[in-house]
Amino acid sequence: MIRCPGCSYLVPQTWDTCRRCGTLIRAQAPVVAAAAPAPVPVAVPARPPLPPLRHAGSVSGGITPGPPMGAAPPLAPLPPPTPAAAAPSRPVLDEFLPVSVEPEAPARARDTEDLLPVAPPAPTNGKGKAGTNGAARVGPRAKAERPRIDSKLLLLGGGVLALIVIVVGVWMVTKDDVKKMQQAPVDAVHQAEEIAGQSRLNTAATAAAAVYADQGSFANVTPQVLRATEPSIVWLPAAQAAAPGQVSVRVVDGDTLVLVTALPNRSCQGMYQARGGTMQIQVTAPCSAARAQLPNAGG
Repeated sequence: MIRCPGCSYLVPQTWDTCRRCGTLIRAQAPVVAAAAPAPVPVAVPARPPLPPLRHAGSVSGGITPGPPMGAAPPLAPLPPPTPAAAAPSRPVLDEFLPVSVEPEAPARARDTEDLLPVAPPAPTNGKGKAGTNGAARVGPRAKAERPRIDSKLLLLGGGVLALIVIVVGVWMVTKDDVKKMQQAPVDAVHQAEEIAGQSRLNTAATAAAAVYADQGSFANVTPQVLRATEPSIVWLPAAQAAAPGQVSVRVVDGDTLVLVTALPNRSCQGMYQARGGTMQIQVTAPCSAARAQLPNAGG
């Protein structure tokens, strides 16, 4: 391998010309075309004289033949061909070798200011100063123009806000009435249940008063005795909790009796019956006469 004097590329020693840059590596012997040999004159033999023509007229018309033709002159020798000029040698480029590409000039580095937006120039009043027509000045102290809001959007937003305020106000005023309307059916059912429980206790108190009138005391009152007097009520002893439609009975003494019943809403109603009359008492669940709070006794 040798190095090309033109591009310093390693090339084989057998190359006469660098196929990369076309530089002549070593001198070449001029190629001269071989001279063509001189032409050799060729002797052309003389043509023999042609026999005289015999025409039909020679026999009948008396036409005599002409003189015989002479020998043909010899041919002139051809000039020697001029030797062709040797074509200049042209370097052959190898398509498989890399082609040198000139490097591109590096791009100019962008400054920090190039990355900032450029403000449009402000109109001047002819004296080189910014006009007073409201245009913003160009510079570090330039103020950004305030965005303008369309009047239609303002009206639309105001209308929506007013509608929201009206709806909230109406809801604040009517929410109590709505709650009352929703609670009214529930209250009606509870009231009906309380009336039914109170009616049941009144019926039980009437049956107990009838037994007291017959015996003169509550000492012998039992659920079985009361069941015989009022069979429409399910009578239970004092320690057993009553369900809706049932009455738990507790005999405090000969002149005092406690009756307790349950409501469908799992609340209890109690009645304290004495010689002087009856009164309502509080009972906590489970609804049994033993858990009733007696007046002036604490339980």
